[in-house]
Amino acid sequence: MRIYDVLSNCKISAAQLEAIGWTKLRAISGVVTPENAAEWLEAAEKMSRGDLNELVRKAKAKGKSLEAGEEQKQVKTFRLYQGQAEIVELALEKVKHDTGTAHDNVALELICGDFMGSMTLEERLKYQDPDVLLQKLATAAASCGPDVAMAAIEVLQEHLAMHQ
Repeated sequence: MRIYDVLSNCKISAAQLEAIGWTKLRAISGVVTPENAAEWLEAAEKMSRGDLNELVRKAKAKGKSLEAGEEQKQVKTFRLYQGQAEIVELALEKVKHDTGTAHDNVALELICGDFMGSMTLEERLKYQDPDVLLQKLATAAASCGPDVAMAAIEVLQEHLAMHQ
């Protein structure tokens, strides 16, 4: 009955209750209030049950509701052969050891950033939005010499001309 009381005080419609499902409603019932109900309902609709439970645990630990600007985690799942899994695990462990982080997600981000940093501008253009790259280039141009910036802009312009 406590869950029902909490949710009815938040004036959540029957359609919303039905759309979200009992398990997720039970999870948010400990943190939802009339003031933050819209935020928690949106989180419950968009997130997996596990991610929502993690967010609720964080909110309870902080003693407050979901922050408006808090970035939600995304889940990526990979199916690897045994040899691939061993290589990935070794790479993660090496980066965690070298950087002092204890988190696999941080180690993976560093590995990917290192790989992206080793790509040439031409290679990056194959994988990144040219507008985003141009913006990054403009920012980087302030710190590198004008010759380097102009050369990079020329490569970008050539690539755009070829792919239009």
